[in-house]
Amino acid sequence: ATLGARPGYDLHPRCVIADGARVVADRLQVGEHTTIAAGCLIRGDVTIGAHCSLSAGAITMGRVRIGNVVRIASYAVLVGENHGTDDLALPIAAQPMTSMGVVVEDDVWIGANVTVVDGVTIGAHAVIAAGAVVTRDVAPWTVVAGVPARPIRDRREGPSARRSGRAAGPTGGPRRRDAL
Repeated sequence: ATLGARPGYDLHPRCVIADGARVVADRLQVGEHTTIAAGCLIRGDVTIGAHCSLSAGAITMGRVRIGNVVRIASYAVLVGENHGTDDLALPIAAQPMTSMGVVVEDDVWIGANVTVVDGVTIGAHAVIAAGAVVTRDVAPWTVVAGVPARPIRDRREGPSARRSGRAAGPTGGPRRRDAL
């Protein structure tokens, strides 16, 4: 049977899931013009919006929600679940899994080899630098890098923002320096 015929799967007719992608999700929703490359592993309860791309080797685990126009580079791992560790009398492998989920809002770029852990929300228009480990929420428009990931700048400020006209305040007018 085709992927679209699986119970709990809602795949837009214009999405592309490469033959070499391993899709073993319990539930999967994929929007139009979204591409999941060969070598990806999609597992858990996963929603991916429209116009997204998951490059070779990207992995989802657990509950993962990805917005629209999101780019996920090779070998990024979004882990929307976690092992229980509270019962010291039981081996970790015998304890129940927990899942708060991972949320990636619209227009986000996640670099290669990034790990996003359970419970994290990445705000719209954010950039996650290659190799980062994201353990906390990322505010919209923020660029983060490092292990653990830390904010390094706001995309609305700097030369590229001025060229694109995006250096605007919350109401769309010019952003005031003293308002930061």
